[in-house]
Amino acid sequence: MIVRPTSLPGVVTIAAEKIADERGHFARVYSKREFSTAGIRADFVLTATSHNARAGTLRGLHYQAPPFAEAKLVSCIAGRAFDVVVDLRRDSRAFGRWISIELSPEQETAVFIPEGCAHGFQTLSPDTVIH
Repeated sequence: MIVRPTSLPGVVTIAAEKIADERGHFARVYSKREFSTAGIRADFVLTATSHNARAGTLRGLHYQAPPFAEAKLVSCIAGRAFDVVVDLRRDSRAFGRWISIELSPEQETAVFIPEGCAHGFQTLSPDTVIH
């Protein structure tokens, strides 16, 4: 995994490192050890997918206030999506700022969103699946 910081503190992109052969490829998208080494602290307690039949579907912004705040690891496993993360942490030097990233299976990039940030996306193609 290749972890790259963004302009929002704690928000990083994670690019898969593919191990390929004639059958296809394998790539890790989460490793507790590697996340910890990169300074990413999260205790994921659920996994979900969102299937979106139409291009242009808008979902979000998703945000959970304490004590229900949660970090997210978001990727696109089918289709394409325009994803936005907004820093809502009042004590953050980036409070109110946002970033965007296009997600697709071809890129095999995920975005880690820490507690206190909102997240939403708009699909760019039909049958987009966000994980």
